Amino acid sequence: MIGTSPAIHALGGGSLRLVGAGALLGSISFNRASSGWSIGANGATWMASAPDAPRFNGVARRLLVEGQRTNGLTNPRLEFTGGPSFPTTIRPRNWVYSSSTFSLIEYTPATENGLPCVDIRLVATAASSVLIYTGSHNEVPTAINTAWTGSVCSRLVSGDATGLTNCYNRVLFRQADLSAATAGAVDTPLSLTASLTRTIVTNNSGADGVYAQQAIRFGCTGAGEWIIRVGGMQIEQGAMASSLILSSPGVAAAVTRAADVPTLVLTAMQAQRGTLVGTFMFSTSDAVTQGLFTLHDGTSNNRLGLRGSAAGLGLVRAVGGSSSFSGFSAALSAGVPFKAALSWDAGGFSAAINGTAVPAIAGATPVVNSLTLGHGLAPTGFTLFGEIGPLDLHPTRLPDATLQALTAA
Repeated sequence: MIGTSPAIHALGGGSLRLVGAGALLGSISFNRASSGWSIGANGATWMASAPDAPRFNGVARRLLVEGQRTNGLTNPRLEFTGGPSFPTTIRPRNWVYSSSTFSLIEYTPATENGLPCVDIRLVATAASSVLIYTGSHNEVPTAINTAWTGSVCSRLVSGDATGLTNCYNRVLFRQADLSAATAGAVDTPLSLTASLTRTIVTNNSGADGVYAQQAIRFGCTGAGEWIIRVGGMQIEQGAMASSLILSSPGVAAAVTRAADVPTLVLTAMQAQRGTLVGTFMFSTSDAVTQGLFTLHDGTSNNRLGLRGSAAGLGLVRAVGGSSSFSGFSAALSAGVPFKAALSWDAGGFSAAINGTAVPAIAGATPVVNSLTLGHGLAPTGFTLFGEIGPLDLHPTRLPDATLQALTAA
C-alpha cells in the first residue's frame, strides 16, 4: 500500500490537509488491488492508474473513491478476431446482431480521449435499423431481482443526425433458455453530438432473469450514410455506473476493479480529539448508502462517521457493537460538491453538512485508532462512489457553530 507525497496545510493553527487537489497525505496508506481509470485534468481524457495508486478525477482533481465492480463484458476494448483489414464488415469479437436492415455496416478501430473505440459506418437506402448485442446472450450471469447498469460513450463522427432515430443504449435480461426475461428492456438514448459522451441505463433482472446483457440500437428514417463512434462498453452489477473498467489488451474475460481504501493510522492525540472538514461529491442521486469517512478501531464495533446518500446524510456511532444513526434530508445532488464536518473529543461529538447541524446522538465517544476515507463501515463497506477533497484534519474539537460556518455554502 502506498500514498503520495505529504501535503500539509496550515489553517486554523495547524490543521493537516489529508486530501488536496491531486495530492494525498503521505502517511495515508492507499490500497486498491487492481488498476483503475479516471478522467484527467483536462476533464476529458481517460487515464489508467496502477494498483494501489490514488486516482484524482477531472479538472477539480478530487480523490476518487469507489467500491469493487466487475465489467461483465469480455470485450470492452472492442477488439477484433483474426486481424482483418479495415474498414471491415466483421464485427468486434462477441458482438451479435439481432437483426439489420442497413445495406452496409462497416467497422474501423479508433481511439479518442484515451478510450479504445470503434467507428460504425451505417449505409441505408431506406428506413433501416440494427440491434447489436455487445456480448453473447449468456456472457454475464446474474441473480434474480438484481440491478445492473450499462454504459457506453458515443458521438456522431459524420452524417446528418436528423436522419437518425431510436438510437439507444439498452440493458435487458434473459432466462435460462436464453429467451427474454419478463422484466423487459430499459433504454436510454445514445449521445449523437460532436463530443464523446457517456450514456447510462439501469434495469433489474426481475423474477426470472439469469443473464444480463447490453445492446446498442441504431435506426434511420431514410437513405443516408453515417459514422458513429462508440467505446467504453460496460455492464456492471449495481444501481449506478462506476468509472471505466477495461481489461488488458488481448484479454477476453470479464475484469474487476477492486475497491479504493485510503486509511490513516491516527496518533494518540488525533484519536482523542479532532475535527474533519471537507468537500465531498456523490456520483449518483440513487438512495444507495455510502460513507464519507469513518473513525474506527479496525472493526465496525466501535466507529464514528458520516454516511448516507444524495437523499439524506447522517451521523453514525457504534460502541461495543451497538450502533445508532441520526440522519436528516440534506437535499444533495449527484455531481454537485457539498461540505461536511465532524468533531469529537472525550466529551462528545457533533457534525454539520452544508451549514446545518446534524441531529445529535447521545452516548460516549467510541475509542478509535484509524480513519478510513470513503467508507461507512470498518475496515470497508458502504463505499462512497464519488469524490473527496479538499479534506482537513484539525487538532482540536471545533465548536458546533464553527462547524456550521465552515460547511456553509
